[in-house]
Amino acid sequence: MKGDRKPLCTGGFGPLWLVYDTGGRRVPEEEEERSRVWSVFHIEVE
Repeated sequence: MKGDRKPLCTGGFGPLWLVYDTGGRRVPEEEEERSRVWSVFHIEVE
């Protein structure tokens, strides 16, 4: 999350987006609205 060796700002709609695979199916607008993520502060992978 750096650009030109400086941390990118957080808030708003960036700098990163969390997306998921729908398997090629068209997602109804209602389902899409429920799955929106406003912000993620920490992801840990083991």
